[in-house]
Parts: sequence; structure tokens; C-alpha cells
Amino acid sequence: MPKHEAFVLRKEALAICRREEEIARRADVATLVNPLEAETLAKKTKRPVAWTPMSVEGPEQPPLPVDAPRPGLVFVGGLDYAANIKSVLNFDTEVRPVLAEAGVQDAVLHVLGFSTEDHRRQLSSSVILHGYVDDLHAEMRRYEAMLVPEVDPGGIKTKIIQAAFHGVVVLAHTSAVRGTRLIPGKDLIVWEGPEDLAIALNDLRSGVIDRQSMVRAAHDWARRYFGHQIVRELWAGHIDTAIRASHQKKQIQEL
Repeated sequence: MPKHEAFVLRKEALAICRREEEIARRADVATLVNPLEAETLAKKTKRPVAWTPMSVEGPEQPPLPVDAPRPGLVFVGGLDYAANIKSVLNFDTEVRPVLAEAGVQDAVLHVLGFSTEDHRRQLSSSVILHGYVDDLHAEMRRYEAMLVPEVDPGGIKTKIIQAAFHGVVVLAHTSAVRGTRLIPGKDLIVWEGPEDLAIALNDLRSGVIDRQSMVRAAHDWARRYFGHQIVRELWAGHIDTAIRASHQKKQIQEL
């Protein structure tokens, strides 16, 4: 990136940060979708900042287990997004060979989402590009687990919530679970490097990791934090707080 472009981007980022803090200080209610970011903004502004996640639709009860999910991992995301193709290429060239050395010879990655022939030519035969599918949740459940690679910090990946709602075990890089309130080893499997991923996948296949217990715990997490009812209640509370603050300001002005 040219130096002048980087300079402009840094200035824009700083301006956005300052504007965000200014608005949070002036607002009757401030809320963000990530709890860590909400906590950080609250410390900077010395004002309450709520965590209000997005609502995600999902079944009230965990789906019935898949008796024998096929070997292989599933990745959800279009390869027209630079971070996604980078992650898939990294799995193909850096992670998969380590898995093979650890005895996981059939670590095929199934990619659901936009892809082209150019993407196909960049990848080995161990990465299968399915493109868009009619029933995403049913397709995810066909495989052993969902792979979530290393990601930039911030936010909560919707694909993890969808997997939790629909009975899909998640193998997530540590960077993808920060601030999510997910409990590693209970709600999902967390890995740091390819060696960790190999151990986790072998443990999942051998039954050392209780798949059904993890599926139930993950579903409970998704419903507790992202179900329609809880998010509706959170927003009702924010609206009530904002209305009461507005009334108080009006009364002060009338004095």
C-alpha cells in the first residue's frame, strides 16, 4: 500500500475512533455487538456501554444427531472475500500437510459459498468447492465439524452461531472465540496451530470428545445469547432507558 494511502487510512481510523467515543458520551444508550469492544469503549468514555448481539434464527431444541457424519471439514464463506480465500489457501498449504503427518489423511475441506474456476486452480484436490447450496444448515451437518480459521479480532462470527444452533461441532482458532463467552472444550473445540487441530480432530473421531454433549452445550449458548426473545428483551430495556433519560432531560429543561 502506498505511504500516502496508509497515512490517510490511519487518519480516518483515528477520526472514527474519536467520533465513536464522542457519540457514546453524548448518547442516552450506547451498545455494541461485541462484549470486549463494549467493555473497551466503556473504559475510554467512562460511560455504560451495553452488549447487544444480533439475533440469529435457530431451533429451540438441538437437532437430532447425525449418526455418521462424513469425514472432512466444512468452511462457510465466499472466496470473493480476500480473508476467506487466504484462510482456505493457508489450510491447503500449511495446515493440511501437518494433519496428514499426524495420521489425518482424509482432512478434506468442503467450502460452501461463492467460488470460481480461478479459485479452483489455486487449490489442491483436498479442497472441494461446492458453491452455493440450497440448504446451508443441512449441508453443514453432513461433515465432521466446521473449520473456523484465524480471524481479525472483533465481532462474533455468525457462522459459529449458526453451527451452534444446528448441531455442528465447531473447530475454531483461538482468535475466533475471543469475547464470545464460548467455553473451549465444552461449547466448541479451540485450536492454536495445525498440531492442535490434528489432536482435536483425532479426539473427536475416537470419541474422547463427546460430540453430543458439545452440540447440546453450544445450542444452549446460542439460544441464551442470540435467540430472538433475549435480544428482543435487551432492546426493550434499551428503549425504556432512552425514553426515561429523555423525560428526565425535558423535566430539567422545564425547571
